[in-house]
Amino acid sequence: MAGAWAGEAVEHRVSDDNEETSASSQRPQLLRKPFLLEYEEFEKLRHNAATDSLTGLKNRRMFEEHLGREINRSSRYRTSFALLLLDLRRFKIANDTYGHATGDEILRSVARASDETIRASDISCRIGGDEFAILLPEAEKASAEALAERIAGKFETYAKPLAPNTPVGIDYGIAIFPQDGEDAAHLFQSADKNLYECKQRAARLQEEPVVAAPAFASEVEGLVGEVEAATDSGDRRSPAHSVSPPGVGLAGERIRPSDHVHDRRKYERIPLQGARGLGVVRLGEKTKIVRVVDLSFGGVCLLTDDYDLPDSFPARLPVPFLPAAELTLHRIYCRQLPNGKKRVGCSFTPKSQPAQA
Repeated sequence: MAGAWAGEAVEHRVSDDNEETSASSQRPQLLRKPFLLEYEEFEKLRHNAATDSLTGLKNRRMFEEHLGREINRSSRYRTSFALLLLDLRRFKIANDTYGHATGDEILRSVARASDETIRASDISCRIGGDEFAILLPEAEKASAEALAERIAGKFETYAKPLAPNTPVGIDYGIAIFPQDGEDAAHLFQSADKNLYECKQRAARLQEEPVVAAPAFASEVEGLVGEVEAATDSGDRRSPAHSVSPPGVGLAGERIRPSDHVHDRRKYERIPLQGARGLGVVRLGEKTKIVRVVDLSFGGVCLLTDDYDLPDSFPARLPVPFLPAAELTLHRIYCRQLPNGKKRVGCSFTPKSQPAQA
């Protein structure tokens, strides 16, 4: 029978005449009490000590152990790895609104999205409450960001039916060893700082109004019908849309609202989150990944890294309602953000082309 021995070893000194010495008799006598532990039970105890019982992910103690090992390994072989921290947005509201049972299912959805996305060499952990961490050996920042976006997109798909009126999202922060920290404390602090900045950006994007442009491009003739059809039928695939107040469009001209519902949709915008908001722009022979903040009746708002976009450029934006073919976008404005990224407003037609009625 396979098993493991456990017990306490003691020193039991006996004299030649089988009588205990006086010194030994003054010490408490501890006896070895061996017992046989079934291998399955032993493995269960070891698993429970290393695993978060709710999500099945590794717990914080194991995260700290693996983080230390990955630092030692990467230092020895002079390689890098990424630390990805995940934190849920609006989780407390959903938990209070729908109950703790739903909150538990939302947390399990993070584990499910993570398990379906990470590589076999990656290590996913729940480090507390609604906070998660993933170690990505030999990963760079770009690949870590792409993985985080895929996890966020899958999570939104799983969590939306659980809390339909309180959409829960994922914010994330990334730190790269050794650039962002050469020890566990500084590396975690850097990732946590980037996570906080991500949450602040998400809050600003939700609060900041984005004014839509009028529709006047031949490229979006099919888009208009699809948007209207989805709005009329309540297409469940589309994100919830909000109405921006009338003002100045992307092309810079004043927009006068109409009393008709059809015209009012010209001022609606559809915010995009997670993997649904990723796109690619082509700059000469190079391509860059961008995030689509929202989609309006006649243009899009992009979030880019710190590089300049030309006045006109081709883009492929696999987001709801847009055609799968490559589009030509025209830059209307560009604003530098505090985090180093740029917010770029684009229309589907040049600024000089007149708007349709």
